[in-house]
Amino acid sequence: MTEHEGHLGNLADIDEETWNNKRLRPDILKQIATIVSKPGTASGLGTSYYDLKSTFDEDALVCWKRHNRTTDCGDYMTPKMVLKAPTRGERKELGLDPKARAQTHLCQFCPMFSIKMQRALDGKYYDFKG
Repeated sequence: MTEHEGHLGNLADIDEETWNNKRLRPDILKQIATIVSKPGTASGLGTSYYDLKSTFDEDALVCWKRHNRTTDCGDYMTPKMVLKAPTRGERKELGLDPKARAQTHLCQFCPMFSIKMQRALDGKYYDFKG
């Protein structure tokens, strides 16, 4: 069994010496508890992340409704649907290529995305014929 086998993910990367320090462990556990707690009470990825995702979800739903709840959207994953963060200046300051960044589309938050994914995956997982 490997070191991380059976784990769904890492909450933190804490070196063994720090973890074994009985004076520091209560603070570490408090920090972990603020990240993972009862639903609605933990900070998780931070409220700004969840607020932004909710905004994208809402905007995508408005767009989908504007397209009459289509199942074959003509705007799906087109360049005009790319979400671009205004980080050009920061990327340049850090020596990163301002043009090289992840391509996230509003469509990825739309019900249309699920429809397209389902069509792409149809039959691939349930076809047990050799």
